[in-house]
Amino acid sequence: MATHGQVLATIDRSVTAIRRYHDAPRTQQSILLMVAEVQMVAGWVHELMLAANEVDELIVHPVRGYLIERYGHELGVRLAGEFLRAFDGLLAEEQGTLVYERLNGLA
Repeated sequence: MATHGQVLATIDRSVTAIRRYHDAPRTQQSILLMVAEVQMVAGWVHELMLAANEVDELIVHPVRGYLIERYGHELGVRLAGEFLRAFDGLLAEEQGTLVYERLNGLA
């Protein structure tokens, strides 16, 4: 079970990645960087061995709530959706090219 401090740090890292993405010019690199950061957080969460409902309750819902509160019901929902797609993408086998490889021109 994750500690309260680990949960708060995870939420903070997730929100920071999405805020940085929102504030950056929309380029392929900024999108890939956001995905890489969120996937890194998702990998760390996966190692905590939380149940799916715990991940939703402790991480995903607070991040979504923060984004909606900060950016409103239109932009906040869109950013939360992008966060969730990046977060869930780590576990999808069909991802193909690794984000690291694409960021560094290796793919």
